[in-house]
Amino acid sequence: MRIPPRLFGGNTLKKKYKRKNNNIDKKYTADILKEKKQPKKTLNKIREKANKMAKITGPLLSIQAHGRVGEILTFSKRQSGNQVRFQKKQEDKTTTLRTTNRYLFKKAYEAWNALSTEDKEEYNTNAASEKITGYDLFIKEYMTSSIWKKGLFWTSLGNMAGETAIFSLAYLEFGIVLAGTYANGHILRSTDYGLNWTDLGQQDSENGIWTLGYLENGIALASTYSGGKILRSTNWGQTWTNLGTQFGQETIWAFKYLGSGIVLAGTYGGGLILRSTDYGETWSNLGQQFGQLEITCFADAGSGKIIAGTYGSGLLLRSTDYGETWSNLGQQFGQTAIYALAYLGNGIVLAGTDPTGLILRSTDYGETWSNLGRQFNLEDIWALEHLGNGIVLAGAEGNNIILRSADYGETWDSLGPQFNQSKIFALAYLGNGIVLAGTSSGGLILRSTV
Repeated sequence: MRIPPRLFGGNTLKKKYKRKNNNIDKKYTADILKEKKQPKKTLNKIREKANKMAKITGPLLSIQAHGRVGEILTFSKRQSGNQVRFQKKQEDKTTTLRTTNRYLFKKAYEAWNALSTEDKEEYNTNAASEKITGYDLFIKEYMTSSIWKKGLFWTSLGNMAGETAIFSLAYLEFGIVLAGTYANGHILRSTDYGLNWTDLGQQDSENGIWTLGYLENGIALASTYSGGKILRSTNWGQTWTNLGTQFGQETIWAFKYLGSGIVLAGTYGGGLILRSTDYGETWSNLGQQFGQLEITCFADAGSGKIIAGTYGSGLLLRSTDYGETWSNLGQQFGQTAIYALAYLGNGIVLAGTDPTGLILRSTDYGETWSNLGRQFNLEDIWALEHLGNGIVLAGAEGNNIILRSADYGETWDSLGPQFNQSKIFALAYLGNGIVLAGTSSGGLILRSTV
């Protein structure tokens, strides 16, 4: 702000502010003279007070003024004239919105740099009519689109049915979601995209529902934690039939529906792969796979290509005939377990491991793999879920229990601790930007919307 010559001048005004400044200088000098007699804490307070006092030479708000008033106003002389600067320090209040916007801007900047020259030129052309740069247009579109906010904001729906963990989640259709619990083996059901839940009670006196799977036309499967049973529902999870323990196995760890009635199941106890061709009514045993103790997860890469994760030696298995036969891709980067798999489209597959929390990535439908490294010093990656548009979530164990990628799993950010929970066991994307997470240690269901 420029001060016009003599706008605030006048002898009376000058004398008034001269007396005021002299009084301030005398008090400031008197305080400094006392310093040697004051304790250290008192001296620091005196110095702090002195720094906030007015230190102006010349009448205040005149062309002769030079100096500052505390940390707010600074009077100075420039070649262009006399200036007053207002310097108010703003507190850096960390809010969810501010943190999110910073994160989105970082991702937008990275996404812009990843564009080809041709794409950038197209943005420049489209931006010309708005008289802005292509970069500005891209950042604006990225920041305002709800697509890129999927999985960022989380709320807790609270403890469910007094249980200690939510082991599994499955989205059926039409807003219907199922959740499996531990330590009393309840199945929970929601008909409003996970906002409200009905407790269907304990199932067959079991202590846990380890995994859930949806086939089609209201048919759903559930497995029990210690009895190795498969439960089946044909009415959108409202009631369940017990199909019994399967081939002496202790637990069914994973289901994967491949379409046309074909379902795969991976077991704990013998490392078997089971296969059904009648929507899970009956099962055949394909036998133990390469000496593994468990078949922990599956990913369907389309056209009969299936990848399976194991526990024991951390092998990845691959089938090209809808799970009838399997080949061994070998142990992956010294890991003992592959706990999670997700197919993102265009040949891209991700794998989450134990015991050093690696995320692995394939771009050729699971034939070969690269190691993206240990993520945020984690030990286990328990769940992976693709939300579309290259946005992927990982559920983990530790302080950083939800990880997020916006570039098809190439790089990852931590969303940090979530409601004092120790693990994210399950993730489910319901569409329309809605995501659910099941936790351990508090039996919470978390929900994210855009």
